[in-house]
Amino acid sequence: MNQLLIVLVLAVLSMTEGLEITDLYACTNKTNDLRIDCAYKKTGSNAIQYEWSLSKEKSTFVLASTIHTNAITTIYKDRAKAILKDTCLTLMLTGFSDSDDGTYTCHLHSDSETKKNANKTISVKHGNVTTCGAPGLVLDSPRMLILLLSLAILHALDALPCGSQN
Repeated sequence: MNQLLIVLVLAVLSMTEGLEITDLYACTNKTNDLRIDCAYKKTGSNAIQYEWSLSKEKSTFVLASTIHTNAITTIYKDRAKAILKDTCLTLMLTGFSDSDDGTYTCHLHSDSETKKNANKTISVKHGNVTTCGAPGLVLDSPRMLILLLSLAILHALDALPCGSQN
């Protein structure tokens, strides 16, 4: 019964199609740089195009883009860097300060996906951002909570290889 439940969960998870942003979180490091990770999943193998933007008050600034490369705002050109690796797009903004407060948008585009565009936003305010832990680990992140809950569930189902062996 337990194995059937696990197989059903995995089957449902694999049925999602297209481009989807699964997680978006922000943190700052010791040198006060802002890091925003935009995790996504896709079904195709073609390259992803992206755009990071910042909306504050009544203005929108393009920070990094492979979609509209000529639209990148000059004041952020030297401060913002986008890193696309595996299924995560990371924005690094050096010298994060109060003037960088606002709503950050991760926009992804793929020509090969059923759902071709995905957008997700996060509001960021200097002084209220989580501190980054080890690379790829955000302290107090939802991912850590999900990991801990998943381990507890797997342990309760005796699905872990180590555990209640006598």
